[in-house]
Amino acid sequence: MPAGRELAAAEFHAARDHASFALIGAGDSMAPLYAHGTAIVVREQSFRTLRPGLPVVYRHRRGHYVAHSLVEFRRGGWVACGINNPEPDDELVTEQNFVGVIKAAYASADTPFRTALAAQLPLHDEVDRSTRTASLP
Repeated sequence: MPAGRELAAAEFHAARDHASFALIGAGDSMAPLYAHGTAIVVREQSFRTLRPGLPVVYRHRRGHYVAHSLVEFRRGGWVACGINNPEPDDELVTEQNFVGVIKAAYASADTPFRTALAAQLPLHDEVDRSTRTASLP
């Protein structure tokens, strides 16, 4: 998609579902799946339905949003980690800080990895394949 349109595309997608909203990502902790500047659609979901591998957003104790993947459930919450990080996060994802699950992502520059991933995932919600880099069921 054209550079500078990522967030607008994610907001358009999120607007069709009252339980969703869009964010723009910063950093490389989720690369190569979500590169710096990727816009994501986050959907509220019950904490009880979480499972390992889901990409989620939670609010860190310092107040900022963190988008990482769930690794395992432990007493007190979920261990999360950026797929590009060597160590898991120092804070658990709990029912209190959990925000939602990443349902779609929009990026301006495709890599072979994201292009191949998008081609393997089913299209839904009438999202055009040319603007979608990844969508998780």
